[in-house]
Amino acid sequence: MTAAPADHGYRLHPTTPVYLERVRQHTEPYEVDVFGQPILVLPEVMSPKYDWAGYFMIESLPEYLAGRSVLEIGSGTGLVAVHALLRGAERVVAVDINPNAVLNTKLNFERINAGNRAEAIQSDVFENVSGQFNLVVFNAPYHGCEANDMLERGVADPGYRSLRRFLSEVDRHRSPNSAILLGCSESGDLVLIDRLVGEAGLSETHFTSDERQGYNCIVKFLR
Repeated sequence: MTAAPADHGYRLHPTTPVYLERVRQHTEPYEVDVFGQPILVLPEVMSPKYDWAGYFMIESLPEYLAGRSVLEIGSGTGLVAVHALLRGAERVVAVDINPNAVLNTKLNFERINAGNRAEAIQSDVFENVSGQFNLVVFNAPYHGCEANDMLERGVADPGYRSLRRFLSEVDRHRSPNSAILLGCSESGDLVLIDRLVGEAGLSETHFTSDERQGYNCIVKFLR
């Protein structure tokens, strides 16, 4: 795994502190409609109510999910994993380092009666993951700066440590000819990300990009 620089000097995008403040205002669970599916959101979990990145990742999911296995790193509320199941995925494993997010994902799996098709696990990237998958999804934290608490781990990845680990270890957890969807942003260090993709022996087949709510999101399709 490529070592993170000791002094990276990254900063949050100007829209991010506003987003975090809105998320922190919620002290009780609430629901957000995500493409017609009500998603439960717990306090201290990244919320789709104020951020469109999860919607964009769902829009970018491939059409061939029926009967396939999906691994999502950094599941948050589980909204992407839930929509993968709704599109016919046979098995979904969703992991997050935030224990509140793991519980949140489990609750949303229960709300769609996912049963044994879905599992939510607390894990630092692949730490507690076993097996291989047809699709691996990671909507990575866009900023390389320090995180002040567990909630901010969803937007800040110090020195891109988690992203470095993801790209260096993902090959062990994908089946032959499987795909990787990596979410990032122009507000992140795209030069570093492209270099890490190359160092991992991966190639970018294509990408999709959009700008909404004052910032840009990118989904890279890797093999």
